[in-house]
Amino acid sequence: MVEYFSDCILSGMPPHLDPTEGLADVRILRAIKRATETGQTQKLALFSVDGSICRSMIRALP
Repeated sequence: MVEYFSDCILSGMPPHLDPTEGLADVRILRAIKRATETGQTQKLALFSVDGSICRSMIRALP
């Protein structure tokens, strides 16, 4: 995904995903951090994101 966003910046193309996708990722990462700190399972409320990954976002690793 980092390479995809870098390509968007360099080409001036707007990314397909909006900031709500990033917010969903941050919520998950924070829950993982809490789980590792407490040893307890973390529950997250459902979070709706309209965007989805499409073929143009996929980058092959060398």
